[in-house]
Amino acid sequence: NPPIIMDLHFGLNKLLYTLVVQYQDPIKQKVCQALVLYEVPFVAPDKITGDPIERFRTPCSLDTANAVMWAGRITTNKKNIFLSVGEQRYDRSGYPKTTLFDPQDMVLNKTVFGKILKFDPTKFAYTVYSSGHRNAQGLFWDDERNQLLSTEHGPSGGDEVNLVVEGNNYGWPIVSFGKPYRERYPSGVVEIHEAKNPSTGVDLTPERKGYFSGTHDGFTPPLMSWIPGVGNINRVASNSPLKDWRGDILAATMGEGSLHRLRLYKGAVVLDENMHIDVRIRDFLLLSNGDIVVGLDQGSLFILRVAVL
Repeated sequence: NPPIIMDLHFGLNKLLYTLVVQYQDPIKQKVCQALVLYEVPFVAPDKITGDPIERFRTPCSLDTANAVMWAGRITTNKKNIFLSVGEQRYDRSGYPKTTLFDPQDMVLNKTVFGKILKFDPTKFAYTVYSSGHRNAQGLFWDDERNQLLSTEHGPSGGDEVNLVVEGNNYGWPIVSFGKPYRERYPSGVVEIHEAKNPSTGVDLTPERKGYFSGTHDGFTPPLMSWIPGVGNINRVASNSPLKDWRGDILAATMGEGSLHRLRLYKGAVVLDENMHIDVRIRDFLLLSNGDIVVGLDQGSLFILRVAVL
């Protein structure tokens, strides 16, 4: 239950974190949830100079059962701060939550939902970097290639690794390689064409109006798509001690309990090594010595050390 910390990031000499908060909306007079970006003021690593400063807040959603769908991942390059905001305007099957938002919050070209935002680190003014994201649970800026990478939760299946290009639309809620969840919330009508495996029984013209499963036609496709829930993302540096992994993308799949190593060739994934750990991975860090620090949902940490031949 909220408050829930979604991410903690240090970059551009700023300590930032995101928090899902739940409170009584003074205008709606109802309990709602929002995603908030905070900056922690400090003058030294061990000296905080004041209370956290609120830098950004989303509109407040009356859906209080969807806290894990807020995304809230942070990364930085040398100029900007990037923040992912989950697609809270739609229920689990892709229908608009028309009764859970004010009309102005539902306007596609104005809303921050389902977007990756780019912030000026001085005034924290933002622009929309990319759109069409469902729940981007991983963000990583690749300094060597000047590229933004994301991992994203799809619906039932269709979890993605994306190379995020400024101005592009990645398709949600129009297209996905995943299937709708079994029930159409909030209506509760059973979904006729449930499929846990998007590669079998895919309906290219599903019964649900306006949603197309098994395609990304008309939108930017992912680099890779899986069935299990994907977590954070990183990329192995070109000078890493892990010589055989240099330039490869690492992505954690939470539901599967695995760490995937992706090798790209001419922009396409040509290798997917599944390192099955059999525990639910929430986050991981790649250290300069090649060690991987893995954080688990159960609250513990361990170090994964790769043999270097």
